[in-house]
Amino acid sequence: MVKDKREQTLYLLPACKTLSFQNLDASIMAALIDYLKNDFDFIIVDSPAGIEQGFTYASSIADEAIIVVNLDLATLRDNDRVIGLLLKKGIQDLKLIINKVNLDDIEDGKSLTIDDALDILSLPLLGIVYEDHEMIEANNKGRPVYLLKGHLLHDCFDNIAHRLLGHKRAFAKCKRRGLLSRIFLG
Repeated sequence: MVKDKREQTLYLLPACKTLSFQNLDASIMAALIDYLKNDFDFIIVDSPAGIEQGFTYASSIADEAIIVVNLDLATLRDNDRVIGLLLKKGIQDLKLIINKVNLDDIEDGKSLTIDDALDILSLPLLGIVYEDHEMIEANNKGRPVYLLKGHLLHDCFDNIAHRLLGHKRAFAKCKRRGLLSRIFLG
């Protein structure tokens, strides 16, 4: 495990990018997760998008799931199927994060709305993450956007973390760009 240099309580267990899921034994990973549960409040296993081997592997060791979606119909339909598969596996504690929310696209009718996603998926909303170019820059520099205190994206992730702990938190509000900014900057 690798301890993060910036956050005292964050550890990562990276996976080999070239590792095939066919060579993994889920029972060994399940035993590792059980062992780590004694030392950590949360163990988050990231799964690739879709319902292929990565999903099957991650869902075989999960107690609960956070479904992350974008506001497009294809993504919501795919994730509706994912939710059905998780429920069939006995994973009942499901929560939703809506990612890359762009209020201008919603207002212009280019995107579905948050309410559309909630209606289609019928899951409790854990958080909203707004689309922001700062996310791309932070990812490219290897700097978690969460560390940008006072930034909208920090607030989005901070609120999600607090909701995971059971705290009541309002959803972060995105300040809309003014009319002139939208006209001249697109």
